[in-house]
Amino acid sequence: MIRPRPQQETLVPHGARLRCLCLLAAFAGFAMCPLPSGLYLAAQTPSKEYIRLGSRVIAIESPVVTGVSPTTQHIYGGGGNTSASISADSTTSWSATVNVNWIAFNSLSSGTGPGTVQYGVGANTAGAAARTGTITISFSNGQSATLTVNEDALSSSPPTLALLNPPPNGVYPSSTQQTFTFQASSPNGLAYINRIELEINNSLYAGGDDCRATYYPSAGILYLTAYDGFAYGYTLGSSGTASNDHCIINLSSSTATATDTSATVTLAVTLQPSAVGTQNVYISSTDNSGVQSASDGISFGTWLAYNELTTSPPTVSMVSPVTTATSQVLYFKLSDGNGFRYIDGNQVVMLAYDAVPNNAPCQFTIDLSPQYWGFVYQIVNGGWNFLGSGSIGSGGVIGAGGPCAIDLTNSKIHVNPNPALPDPDPNASLVTDLYLDLHVTLASTTSPVNIYAILIDRAGRGSTAPVLVTQWP
Repeated sequence: MIRPRPQQETLVPHGARLRCLCLLAAFAGFAMCPLPSGLYLAAQTPSKEYIRLGSRVIAIESPVVTGVSPTTQHIYGGGGNTSASISADSTTSWSATVNVNWIAFNSLSSGTGPGTVQYGVGANTAGAAARTGTITISFSNGQSATLTVNEDALSSSPPTLALLNPPPNGVYPSSTQQTFTFQASSPNGLAYINRIELEINNSLYAGGDDCRATYYPSAGILYLTAYDGFAYGYTLGSSGTASNDHCIINLSSSTATATDTSATVTLAVTLQPSAVGTQNVYISSTDNSGVQSASDGISFGTWLAYNELTTSPPTVSMVSPVTTATSQVLYFKLSDGNGFRYIDGNQVVMLAYDAVPNNAPCQFTIDLSPQYWGFVYQIVNGGWNFLGSGSIGSGGVIGAGGPCAIDLTNSKIHVNPNPALPDPDPNASLVTDLYLDLHVTLASTTSPVNIYAILIDRAGRGSTAPVLVTQWP
């Protein structure tokens, strides 16, 4: 066994290492080997290796490798985050700099020894050509390394969509549970995909928001809009479920994966009993510039889990009589035998001084979709003279100083017949009635004031023309 003796130690620089090895080979009876003219390696405080040459022990410096990997990085036009590895020995310090303002470090840009530089590349400017930037790593031993970042031009094309497990002939089996795997791809890269959505509804139009599941690839979070209009966030692959009164998503059976240019989402969905009638399955995606794959999503099939309970149209009635007071609460009851969720989209209440409701001085449009639950728009005289908008129960008054005003603070939309009590869980059973309490003040008491309503269901049943409900005496 060779034991080094410090008093006999001779330090050999790294450039002579191969020469020493060649000499050893000669002593062993091998031919001499040539020494390269130069080495690219650098050493600052290298470690040592010991070999015996005759009666002497020679310490040979071990070379230190410094550099960056990769040396070239391709980035799609939408930008993104990535990293580079720094090679150096434990005593060699380094620092990183960039020569353009569209590359920024996401972590420390300096260190000692081996390390990683994390950096982000901003999206290219619309209409601009591809561009190149440089990250330079400077080492304390005097060496440097360069990483070239090449970013594509920004494409104006929207994300493309694919349903990876489409149903036969566009019709899903008649069961309450389905699994959907869908994908959004962008020529500008994964980082440019803002969101990808699955929407299941039986509205007369796409965008009904009954079961709207929105996945954000950058955050890795899935949002599901609840019946109260709020969207709640969940992590795919975690335990438990995400649910509203239209659907349930099994989180542990749902996943999300990604490539450089695409996001793929798998959702295990169960329809609630309130999801009556044939459901439409839509997929949509939006990029970071707001460009959508389709304005209202692309239909990928239909799904019938629960048949209609009735073919009767929805009805509207007054819970209590209207008094002669110029300021009072109008108590409406909206009913549908297929559940109040089967009442479609925006419903209209009109107050008219004559039998021509299109000349109504007051018109309220109440949004019943989950995303905008209880939002009110007020117009006048049927000419879309906008007076204001706001959410029922949020506070404030809209239409003040006009023909009529609605006090949002003292107005309420509720499911329990008694507004003072909590609403029942709409997931527990099919709820057929919805109550709308509008606190309205009239500027004129001209008698009578006719109260009209427009109410249709998801199958298009009902009247699209105003129907007289009662009179304000």
